Amino acid sequence: ALAHTNRLDLLHRYFMPKVIAFAASRGEEVVWDQRNDISFGLTLRNAWRSSSKPSGVTQEAVVAAAIAVGSKLFHLGITGPKVVFPSVPSGTEGSKGITAQQTVSGLTFPNYGLHGSSEHCTDCPPMLIFACAIGMEVEEVDSFMRRLEELYPAA
Repeated sequence: ALAHTNRLDLLHRYFMPKVIAFAASRGEEVVWDQRNDISFGLTLRNAWRSSSKPSGVTQEAVVAAAIAVGSKLFHLGITGPKVVFPSVPSGTEGSKGITAQQTVSGLTFPNYGLHGSSEHCTDCPPMLIFACAIGMEVEEVDSFMRRLEELYPAA
């Protein structure tokens, strides 16, 4: 119980406020389902602006930029957050087979990977989903935020 309480304290009092400030400075939003107390999402609707080769504001450009964010985080050694595509139409150029709906063992999940209910996201842009892990420290949050700011600078 102590580990759960400490993790929630770190998430709500430290990590989430940093991500909310980051989101506001980039015209993004933080999406959080209160029924899931350890994870939240950051929209990536404007990530294409930090791309070295912006191709305009098309669905394809948004998808490509979101994929690039996930890829760059991975190359920086950050493997926890994941990019999800809740409302990407099937066949969108550059989506590489990404679909908003997944079926696992016969159960269908709309907006798969969001860590929350699909009712909160009927027309959502790609998102970066975070979770606060047991044992996570303030220094790890700070390191993550520095790396995220490097790859997605403010406009």
